[in-house]
Amino acid sequence: MKIVLLHTVRSVMEPFIARMRAALPDCTFYNMLDEYLAMNATEEGCFTSRNKGRLYALLREAAATGADLIVSSCSTLSPHLAAMRPLFDIPIVTVDDEMARAAAEMGEHTVAVLATAQSAIGPVRDKILVNAETMGRHPEVREIFVPGAIDALNGGDRETHDRLLLEAARPLRGKQEVIVLAQASMAHVDRAIADLCGCPVLTSPASCVRQTCALVEQLRQRAQA
Repeated sequence: MKIVLLHTVRSVMEPFIARMRAALPDCTFYNMLDEYLAMNATEEGCFTSRNKGRLYALLREAAATGADLIVSSCSTLSPHLAAMRPLFDIPIVTVDDEMARAAAEMGEHTVAVLATAQSAIGPVRDKILVNAETMGRHPEVREIFVPGAIDALNGGDRETHDRLLLEAARPLRGKQEVIVLAQASMAHVDRAIADLCGCPVLTSPASCVRQTCALVEQLRQRAQA
């Protein structure tokens, strides 16, 4: 089984690859990194038509490898990948699919979404609300953008990144049913935030790996049928 992993943040790439390889040791992984897509979306404040064209070209390159599956580790790309799924014959998994479903299931009344990239908040929020609607729920989704954190992380200052996240999460203590960390780059602070806020904290990498494993098993069973 061949899987292409799409990345836009260098610091996320290696941990994400390690998780996937540990869960699926018998799969072959190809990695594609395009930092421009996430950085430009942050700079522009939106995902431009130029970026959509660039993403489509990236997907064509990924499909040309002969991969059985494409998996993205970037939440900013999620709504655009979902829109492009019908254009490709192979499955495309977005990093926050399963996380959003779990958030809608656990957060019947309140969900908080923390993000260090403004471009990630909308896609994650919308996906949670869509999932919640299918469950007949209408939770209040609180959006919290943490400025400066992603710049610190990209500059190699993980300590500042983590401190800013914890400072932003502190006011949520006792007020949320579940907290969602919108980006994979935030996943390593999940336990610290859970301890601080006293509620479940969801991250995308672990849930994405579980979803990918289930899909790989489905594809293998289909191939054997």
